[in-house]
Amino acid sequence: MTRLEFVGVADAVELQTFMPRFPKGLAFDRVGHNRWRLDLDLPPEARIEYRLGITSGVETRSILDPLNPKTARNPFGENSVAGGPGYREAAWAAEPAAGGTMSEVRVASLEYGGRRHHHVYTPSGHDTSSPLPLIAVHDGTDYVRYAGLARCIEHLIRVHALRPCRLLLLDPRVRHVEYVASDRHAAHLVGEVIPHIQRRMNVRGGVFAMGASLGAVASWHAVQHAPEMFAGMVLQSGTFAFEPHPELSEDMLGSIRQFMRSIAGGDAVTVGAVAMSCGRYESLIDWNRRASVLLENSGSTVLYREAWAGHDWGAWADRLEEAITFVLAAPHDMGSGR
Repeated sequence: MTRLEFVGVADAVELQTFMPRFPKGLAFDRVGHNRWRLDLDLPPEARIEYRLGITSGVETRSILDPLNPKTARNPFGENSVAGGPGYREAAWAAEPAAGGTMSEVRVASLEYGGRRHHHVYTPSGHDTSSPLPLIAVHDGTDYVRYAGLARCIEHLIRVHALRPCRLLLLDPRVRHVEYVASDRHAAHLVGEVIPHIQRRMNVRGGVFAMGASLGAVASWHAVQHAPEMFAGMVLQSGTFAFEPHPELSEDMLGSIRQFMRSIAGGDAVTVGAVAMSCGRYESLIDWNRRASVLLENSGSTVLYREAWAGHDWGAWADRLEEAITFVLAAPHDMGSGR
């Protein structure tokens, strides 16, 4: 049992989560003068992000849990974090900050016009001449800032669980336009950005695509666009829209649905190894299960994982170590797992 408490003046206290498949309307019980308590029966390995809704009179304000020092940042703010009795954050998350080199790359783009700015992270002890594999990471700066991607990579290299690799950090200008199975984005990545990096740096050992949510869609779509360029993918909580969804706009889903229909129709290419993960508290879980089967049927080697978690950077961080080592390992003699 996971216990949450609040001490303060209120007429009501409610748990606020952002996970469609997590129980709704969980209210704290008053257990004393200005004392409130909620006992959560979470699965042992569960991880949730939440805030407290404090109602006084007609006003309800959303706050971090004052009695819980554990928080997680995201592009929109900060949430409190709680876990089941068996939940443990990835060990590498407590290690010192990554010590590699971050460099900006400016790519002249015929697809978009003008120059597009991205970044490359090279692990410590290496430079542009080092022959390294390349992971093209959609929402790359957010992956580093909120999921600790560079820190995870440095840890895996240091403990000899991963061969050194370079990160291409892709940051969109208009995410809901560029990452929705856009042919323009795919052409920009495979025809402009990656060739630019290959000319400037020593890329050896394969190119891999990676992304979460819409970034997972953009990754898979780019691989379909140029399968000969990629050796594998990491896809986390992909917005693989096979049909309309009440929480997502039709403007955003139209091109994704068309892309997923083509995949379901047998167009999925074989792409080495694929690591997929999704949270059971997410509305996207059914789509991810279906997508994993389609990738397996295409002949790709798929590692599929689910967790009692939501659609957030902390949940994706917890899956990074296994996903990246699986996809970059060679040869792939590990079957798919659930």
